[in-house]
Amino acid sequence: MGETPELPDPESVICEIPEIHKPATNLIESLIPARKPHMSDFETSKLISGGCFGAAYLVQHKHSQQIFTMKKMAKKNLETEEDVDAAFLERDIMTFADCPFVASMLCSFPTRSHLCMVMEYVGGGDCASLLRTRGHLSIPLARLYFAETVLAVEYLHSYGVVHRNLKPQNLLITTAGHIKVTDFGLSKIGIMIPKTNTYKQSAKDISREFKDRENCGTLHYMAPEVIMKKDYGRPVDWWSMGIILHEFLVGSLPFDVDFITELKRLIVMAKIPWNHKRHPPRKAKNLITELLQKNPEQRLGTGNRYNSINIYLLH
Repeated sequence: MGETPELPDPESVICEIPEIHKPATNLIESLIPARKPHMSDFETSKLISGGCFGAAYLVQHKHSQQIFTMKKMAKKNLETEEDVDAAFLERDIMTFADCPFVASMLCSFPTRSHLCMVMEYVGGGDCASLLRTRGHLSIPLARLYFAETVLAVEYLHSYGVVHRNLKPQNLLITTAGHIKVTDFGLSKIGIMIPKTNTYKQSAKDISREFKDRENCGTLHYMAPEVIMKKDYGRPVDWWSMGIILHEFLVGSLPFDVDFITELKRLIVMAKIPWNHKRHPPRKAKNLITELLQKNPEQRLGTGNRYNSINIYLLH
């Protein structure tokens, strides 16, 4: 089993950003020629994480000795048609994704008891672990990670993909110090909006794209319209990005209490309670405030305000 590369100091990647390598599109064909992939092609090393529908394992391809992440979803846990659809949607999103800041999948296959997805292994941990270890991030590091995540979200939105569960745990860090957005288990696909047509979409249409009023995601990162079970759309991801940027720069969540009812009330109604001991620079504070607009039609990232995020990041 090859050793996992050591993660460099995050601060060291700010001055010089290494070249970003995309996974080769024909990689899995070169690994497993002339037949479909099979569980016997991989040796399982250890459990990485567990979830409601399955678990992720570190695996090694026996022929090439390359390391991958394998997500195994137990078929018995996919109880409804919606569960099955969500599993296949996650597979489809990761299969077509061709963005350096979105985790990609190399192949998928079924076993008697599981659905298996073999994904690229991202060996630098995740942003949640980094925040637990370091507290708040430096401004240059926060800017880098936030900017790369913005590019990933813009890419996904252009294909109609709304992540619906953006949070530091789902922002993986490569050994070269770059972001990979992952975990599309709660994602939803709406209408594809190419970047050239972004400004032709009204804020109202974008904000009310989905009519199912489904309450899903992680509560601390959930937009007000989701909590209130209203129509919603792409702006729910930009709200989550505002919470993430606050965490990056302040080291804590803006809305964080123990009682769920009170937490929901704060998200829906309260202003951002800035920490006077540690608060971000003025421009970053303005950016967070614009992303955490309660009204999704006025939220930064919506409609004709879309490119404003990139303008902020240039300063």
